Amino acid sequence: MPTAMILVALISACSSDIDEFRQVNVTSLHILEGHENTVYSAGFSPDGRTVVTASGDGTARLWDVASGDLIHRLDGHLLGVGSASFSPDGSTLVTASWDHTARLWDTASGEPLHILLHQDSVASAAFAPDGRTLVTASWDDTARLWDVASGELLHTLVHQNYVESAAFAPDGHTLVTASDDYTARLWDVASGKVTHSLDHLGSRVNSAAFTPDGLKLITTTDSDVAYIWDVTSGERLWVLIGASVHPASFAPDGRTLVMTSGDSSARLWDIESGNALQVLQGHKRWVNMASFAPDGDTLITASRDNTVRLWRGDSASPISILRSHTDEVRFVAFAPDARTFVTASDDRTARIWVMP
Repeated sequence: MPTAMILVALISACSSDIDEFRQVNVTSLHILEGHENTVYSAGFSPDGRTVVTASGDGTARLWDVASGDLIHRLDGHLLGVGSASFSPDGSTLVTASWDHTARLWDTASGEPLHILLHQDSVASAAFAPDGRTLVTASWDDTARLWDVASGELLHTLVHQNYVESAAFAPDGHTLVTASDDYTARLWDVASGKVTHSLDHLGSRVNSAAFTPDGLKLITTTDSDVAYIWDVTSGERLWVLIGASVHPASFAPDGRTLVMTSGDSSARLWDIESGNALQVLQGHKRWVNMASFAPDGDTLITASRDNTVRLWRGDSASPISILRSHTDEVRFVAFAPDARTFVTASDDRTARIWVMP
């Protein structure tokens, strides 16, 4: 675990209201207003200059980080947009919607490029590391691989129930899908063939993510149990009890991961041993998300209690608490500079923050 790790835990906070733990002065830069429903996700472009937000109002929006001004409003989805993310080079972004489509957009112009069709809600979408291929995960029991330039369907990857998420390995040659059919599956991207089916013993699999080196995989389930797997062999290495249904986040060195828990805490785990390292407590309700900064020194957790807490080192006490959102905070993401971050909330806003 990084020696100077700071954990920022998202608590409902007034933009300038920092409580008595005022050891780290987190500044609110901008409130991104205009969405008419929950903001489900937010993320930075690779250069850190733009933020995209995705909302239940059926739109995604692009914002200038320096000014907080709206750049483009992306209209076209018929139902809510659950997520939006940039391609690795920042030139394209993808939105995933409950209207049975994912859509590709030109970042510079805000113009639509391709509509990618499913037969049910699209739960997630992710670019391959080279940005040339995209995977979408859907409640139509499939994940689908697409060519980004043409919008052409390359492969359909079939499960026996909802596919909740899909992600590429760092080398782009393998991907993983997580499904309500009690399995996660590893696939060869070139052929679209299954290489391993990972049995979760009657638990629905909500998410799956590769370690930064691509050698291990973490899956989370609806039964507060997570698993660490060997990617090459498909062997189950560790069972983590008390982990959340929410996705895990890895420290950049790949040795530590953080997951949220149903008991309103976040927990740090050692990947090599499967041992719990630290329990971070203080939230009053479920913690929705936890994520490391790119430099590994900072970790942010987002909670249903509307809040943001900062933690340092092995301390179990927060060093700062922010209070700004007026409803639960669903999502948090760091900019590449590891100092700036964005939060997304049920209060219909996203907020951009910066740490010293």
